[in-house]
Amino acid sequence: MTMKSIIDPQLQHLLSTLGFQAPVPTTGRLSIADLVRKSRRRGLYVLHAGEEHYLGRTENFARRYREHLANHPDVQAVSLLPIPKGDLHVPEQAYIRQLEQVGIQLRNSVGMSLPLHAGTDLDDLVPAADQEAWRAGGRPAWSGRSRDEAVRRRQVRVWEKFRSTPQADDLLALLEYYVQRCVIAPGLTEMSLWSATCFPKGGFRVNASWQEVFRTLDGQEFFLLVAPSVLKETYGTGWAWHLQNLGVDVVPEMYRFPGHDHVGLFVDGLRNARQLLDVPGIQAAAREMTWQCMRKAPNPNSRSHAPQMVDFLDLGASGKAE
Repeated sequence: MTMKSIIDPQLQHLLSTLGFQAPVPTTGRLSIADLVRKSRRRGLYVLHAGEEHYLGRTENFARRYREHLANHPDVQAVSLLPIPKGDLHVPEQAYIRQLEQVGIQLRNSVGMSLPLHAGTDLDDLVPAADQEAWRAGGRPAWSGRSRDEAVRRRQVRVWEKFRSTPQADDLLALLEYYVQRCVIAPGLTEMSLWSATCFPKGGFRVNASWQEVFRTLDGQEFFLLVAPSVLKETYGTGWAWHLQNLGVDVVPEMYRFPGHDHVGLFVDGLRNARQLLDVPGIQAAAREMTWQCMRKAPNPNSRSHAPQMVDFLDLGASGKAE
């Protein structure tokens, strides 16, 4: 197979303009140690596997290539960009964003904002048409619950301490309001794709896959992660200024996992947190954020999940377990 047939000319030209070396064929290779001098092994790389690609950073090209073969045995070529000194994270994220925006199909999960691939764990639970209807504002009926009694038993003590705090009912009502509107099919996807962690001093954290998306540690300061691309549709380029005028602290691109299309919003006080969720565009932006994350990977936080909190969401303020 010729190099021209392995690498799309558009991608090859883009990588060249970004400073990457010409792609090197690697089909059948277990190592590329002989292709890269030891003094030139630090930097960014792109693995090429047909129409799919993976962009990453490393301190050692040869070692990282060998590690990748377990998950990407179909790699046909690699493009390297040696960067002997300095930060690698910033250019890695910038280049992922550029490739993503021109439609290059990336296998990355961390750093990606557009969950382009089909056949995810979320697709196994919620049909694609239902996902699109939910993203547009639909609210499917609650259905199903995952049951894991070992997980439930682990959370009994922390749950009891949480329930004894003065704001417990108000915090649960806020959590219910968020989850029912911003987490897709929360009963079906509970534990496997999202979780709610309970804090004994009166706090909670909602994770969508690897990413925390809604949190308060003490019931005083509240954090919400949203997709600014949705806010731009509502307010235009002045979306951040609009939120700041409402007393919201806006912190862009706090994390790697959700990619570039995320922003952290901070408010003080439970009342302000509840009002924030009703600001036009916020629910849709939060919904887009959780959906993107839940399409990328399963939830690794199920051991810290508090099913008792979801009992409240499922059954109302009585909080009775089934």
